[in-house]
Amino acid sequence: MSGEIIDLNEIAPPKRLVRIKDKEIDVSIIPFKITLEMMKHQTEFMELGKMVESGKIEDKSQSEQVVRRLETMFEITKRLLKNSDPDIDDDWVDKNLSSRQVILLINRIMEFMFDEFGEPKKAEKPQAKES
Repeated sequence: MSGEIIDLNEIAPPKRLVRIKDKEIDVSIIPFKITLEMMKHQTEFMELGKMVESGKIEDKSQSEQVVRRLETMFEITKRLLKNSDPDIDDDWVDKNLSSRQVILLINRIMEFMFDEFGEPKKAEKPQAKES
């Protein structure tokens, strides 16, 4: 076995904090499974943002789509916050987050992901260290 250590801490994202009530929550690391879930719903979330911005939900089917997308956003938000802080549970999120905060948080997290993955960049290689 080699004495080589690959230090993934060297490519960790910058620290990103979210303040909700008096709690600061570190959302710097988004678990891969949550990232995949968010990317899977990226188009839906962007469309929802456009509907909310325009203030136009024109028919019942759109209204149902909005509800489904908001439910998905909320579930992802809960998973993300609970992962980031072990003191957070479903009840805490239910009591402390408004719908607007959920949408803003998801949009901001999506921006973080695009910063990291969005545009093709020169591949980063973590440096191996001899031990």
